[in-house]
Amino acid sequence: PIETLLIHQMSRYSDRHNIAKWNHWVTDTIAPTRHSGELVMVVIKASQEFRLYQKGLLRRSFSADLGFSGLQDKLHEGDGATPEGIFHIIQKKGKGETKFYKAFMLDFPTTIHQRQFRAAKAQGLVPAHRGIGGFIEIQGHPSGHSDPTNRCVALENSIMDTLFPLVPLRTPLIIFGAF
Repeated sequence: PIETLLIHQMSRYSDRHNIAKWNHWVTDTIAPTRHSGELVMVVIKASQEFRLYQKGLLRRSFSADLGFSGLQDKLHEGDGATPEGIFHIIQKKGKGETKFYKAFMLDFPTTIHQRQFRAAKAQGLVPAHRGIGGFIEIQGHPSGHSDPTNRCVALENSIMDTLFPLVPLRTPLIIFGAF
């Protein structure tokens, strides 16, 4: 059963439809910033990589940690999966405002995720007692920490210190499987 689950999970990363969709997300979000100079953050789940783009160019790249089912696309609360899509930073949480070091709160669930959740629930793919979930963050964690997150994206505290003053509210963040 574990082998079957892993094969199904990893097949998403070679599916042409998914790759085309993910490429459109990245291209369509980064392209307009070439002239505006705005930042775009990107998380590539397969390589567990966090990238920072500005003016359409890659400026920085960092290692990122995902939850225990982080390679899956989030379906419902408690699944440990990291959601995929185009999000925006809606809140910056400093020390003492989050149980983590620092955090960027995302606008999850979006209307697209709500629609997908309702469809999955109607198809019986979501347990009756489960909701869609929420409170998805990019969060800090100490260097060398072994299990930094349940469903979010975690970056080392030093990286959060670098990003925190640079990243304004409404900054777009794309989370996807692979190129």
